[in-house]
Amino acid sequence: GRKVGRVMDKAVIMNAISEELQQRFPGWQANVNIKRKDFQRPAFLVSYLTSTQQDNGLNVVLCTDYFEITLYKEVDPYHDTDRPFLLSAVSSALGLFSKTHIIAGDRALNLQASGAGMTDNEAQIDLQTTYFELREAGNTVDYETIEKAEITIKEE
Repeated sequence: GRKVGRVMDKAVIMNAISEELQQRFPGWQANVNIKRKDFQRPAFLVSYLTSTQQDNGLNVVLCTDYFEITLYKEVDPYHDTDRPFLLSAVSSALGLFSKTHIIAGDRALNLQASGAGMTDNEAQIDLQTTYFELREAGNTVDYETIEKAEITIKEE
């Protein structure tokens, strides 16, 4: 079972995102959180940006992680690339992330993605994943139980 209070490992999430992209873009070099020295195009890079946590009930926290995906296509001698191809690749990746969720470890991660821009030789996608965590033991709030409530309805 899942351990209470265990925060989802970001590397597990990034690897799940990378696996989805590898299925969509076979033959592309996969890079997770680092662009390698022997970097070869075409390629993609999955980078971690930030995370947030929000109270979502007595024992549950809503976790949101933000990632950037960068797509790289081969470049010409001027370091330019096929921009229409990059736009097509962005659309394809956005279509991939339009499904309801991906599986990472023991979680189903909800997804939200948007195109984030393009230069002469790369394109970016912002990807947001959301999932729930059980709150760490001892980090819950004990609320007083209401034993009696009086309700007055005023008719006009």
